[in-house]
Amino acid sequence: MTAAVPSTAEAAESAGSSARTARWRQPRVLLAIVAALHGLSPLLVLGPHYWFGVDETIYLSQINGYAPPNFFSAPRARGVTFLAAPVTLLTDSTVAIRVWLAVLSAVALYLAFRPWLHVLAGRTAAVAALLFSTVWVVIYYAFEVMPNYWSGVAVVAATGYALRFLREGRRWQLVAIGIAMGLTALIRPSDALYGGVALAVCALFVGASVRRRLGVVAAVALGSAAGAADWVVEAFTSYGGLGQRIHQAQAENGGPGVHFAGAAQWRTLAGPVLCRNGCAVNASFLYQWWWPVMGALVVVALGFAHRERRLTAQLVPTVVGLVMAAQYVFGVTYSAPRFLTPAYALLALPAASGAVRLVKAIRPGVPRFALAGGLVLVLALNTGIEVNVITANLKPNSERSSSALLADADYLTGAGVDGPCILLGTGRMDVARLAYATGCADQPAGGAALRERMEDGTRVLWLGAGRVRYPGVHWRQLQLPDHTSALPRLAWLSTSQPLGPDSDTRA
Repeated sequence: MTAAVPSTAEAAESAGSSARTARWRQPRVLLAIVAALHGLSPLLVLGPHYWFGVDETIYLSQINGYAPPNFFSAPRARGVTFLAAPVTLLTDSTVAIRVWLAVLSAVALYLAFRPWLHVLAGRTAAVAALLFSTVWVVIYYAFEVMPNYWSGVAVVAATGYALRFLREGRRWQLVAIGIAMGLTALIRPSDALYGGVALAVCALFVGASVRRRLGVVAAVALGSAAGAADWVVEAFTSYGGLGQRIHQAQAENGGPGVHFAGAAQWRTLAGPVLCRNGCAVNASFLYQWWWPVMGALVVVALGFAHRERRLTAQLVPTVVGLVMAAQYVFGVTYSAPRFLTPAYALLALPAASGAVRLVKAIRPGVPRFALAGGLVLVLALNTGIEVNVITANLKPNSERSSSALLADADYLTGAGVDGPCILLGTGRMDVARLAYATGCADQPAGGAALRERMEDGTRVLWLGAGRVRYPGVHWRQLQLPDHTSALPRLAWLSTSQPLGPDSDTRA
């Protein structure tokens, strides 16, 4: 990678517009419009009342004024919990959390692609943000308390500021790189590791001074280390050490070693949001076509850039994006479409460059209105296909499941499951969602701790046919209403005294 970083002339072209250009057509304004549409999209497609998934309830409960913290497994990091904390400390409103994160995701998209206005020509950065924001995974997770979108836009920002520093050499750009990589590591340490290493290696081969190249490497390393510090410290305080936490995290994702989940990712381009343990789906080519098209556009961008000796601005995001995809294609045994969100964010930049160059190549021979109409039609069709994945394949099942689970929570609350309480039983993931809905904890710290909590008046609800037996503790049988929730229909609630013939009075 010996090509020089983008020239000042190219930066000037992308940073502003002619005085005669309409204000709304200026690159930064177009990017702001795209960001605003991105923030609105999940609120319109899914609605602000869309209830939380199991992972979200775990993240939300960690810093929450209304629910105790649920079990926090080894792979998780607390970055997204911090993003939601300003709301979760004040209210348990689903609408408030959704709107807050939608607004925050719009701001994050704008800030992430803003440095690219000075790296890529014309309106290419706005086009890249538009391509990225119309992928169903991005729409679906834009207002969710999940890490992948946030780490993706953070790495996009870090890469953009790295290319700007290699060209301009301003110290504040190093600070921006460090902040972006720190946020990435705080949200998802593995993304910071793969993305940071790829970005640092790319910087070493760019045609810039040694001081600037080493400056990028240092900013990436220091920012990532600062962001990951919380995760590392927690490894020693709660998981038995860093090595033990890494081992536990790998075990949850299929164990150490090389795996291949690329085919599974291909098959789940139309959902579901998680495919493991015998999941068998196969998306039709209607939902898969954009992968080869995106790849072709990236190749076109690299070809034009190589011919014009401006390869760096296209090659760096391509390399970083592919490396970030590799950890999920070759590092886990299952598919979750959200895993590839950071790769989509980075690869959207060269893909947009390729699309812009193709449009410029065919524009002289095609009437402007026809070209504009054709582009709008293609974008509308693709966006419609992506939105259909959500409205047809994901949203109905999720809403049915959430409705049933919330009905179970209402029943249990009315039956006395309130105040300090702990939920136990089979189907831990469903129990975690129910625990959040009822304001309970989803697991004890251990047998002795559970006994101590029960003696202090904490209610224990056991979901399943069996029940926990403790001397002096009685169990009231509850029969949950017949909903479609995957939770067991039979439950046992601890009481200090027998309540009647339906209570188990044995020790």
